[in-house]
Amino acid sequence: MGNSKVAISCNPSDGEGSSGIRIVENCVGETLQSYIQEAIEVFGSNGLEVLRANVHADSLQHGWSDLYFPLEKLRIEKRYKAIQGIRWVRKRESRLWLFEHNVIDERDVYAWFYDLVWRQNNQAVVIETDEGKRSFEDFSGRWNKKRPWGYQVRKRLKGVLENIKNPLLLTLTLSDKRIFPLMPINTNLDVVSFAIKEIGGWVREFGKRLFMYQQRRKIDWQFKGWVIEFQEQNNRGFPHVHMIFAGNWIGRINEIQELWAFGSVDLTTKKDLKKRYPGRNFDGIRLANYLTKYVSKSSLAITKEGVHKGYAWLAFTGGRVFSVKHEKKVVNG
Repeated sequence: MGNSKVAISCNPSDGEGSSGIRIVENCVGETLQSYIQEAIEVFGSNGLEVLRANVHADSLQHGWSDLYFPLEKLRIEKRYKAIQGIRWVRKRESRLWLFEHNVIDERDVYAWFYDLVWRQNNQAVVIETDEGKRSFEDFSGRWNKKRPWGYQVRKRLKGVLENIKNPLLLTLTLSDKRIFPLMPINTNLDVVSFAIKEIGGWVREFGKRLFMYQQRRKIDWQFKGWVIEFQEQNNRGFPHVHMIFAGNWIGRINEIQELWAFGSVDLTTKKDLKKRYPGRNFDGIRLANYLTKYVSKSSLAITKEGVHKGYAWLAFTGGRVFSVKHEKKVVNG
């Protein structure tokens, strides 16, 4: 293979064993074989591939092969120790340490998330009354289907967006070819789960850079919030972000693109929305409803198909599905 960068990839088709990627530099002969043997010991031989880095990047264009992990392959009854262990670990860095050091695997992550969703949909609060004990369903938790989380999001978005007359949507997408070189050599994460882990920080950094860009050009900062969505077809599983702004102008799209190093940016104006949906009036309330449909997909975190991998990794790494800017209230008197 020469003194080139090589990728060792494992993606079991039958769901047995962990998936992962490892990049090694200047490996030939016995050195390469030692890395391959190490990968077999960690991942197993099923689904193992050794590729040049550029070939490997081409093979990742469609993200995950499946967005859902089948429930029957989780064997949740055998994973209660792992589930309990993850429940007691609150910090995302500590959870990731468990995964990176092979204490838990990706199926443990999905089983933990399944347990989290189940508990939030089957909890009740018991209160002692004069008539005896009474139980009330507990609707707390973002994964509760009985009171869909989209309802709460719509309520918050409505409060933020109801007075916006000229909404702008800035969509940030991810490119696996740009993300792949950023991954650590020894990570157990695949390129999609790595992107999910990092997306929050990337968006925050982009927001800071865009704010400074607008300040230099004396453009009013009218950011209102963002909503995350997972790709379902091309680049399956990769998150992308819809950022919400008020006003008619946030900057030149080619200059904004330079601020986002992880993929492409796309700007949608009120005029664009009207072209896409003729006859509809996109005021603030309708925009809130339009955006909420992305967040409401979180109710599909657990279905008959299985566990939604994207939401599972987002929850495991402490990520957020949406963020709304908090406006300062002015109190008179």
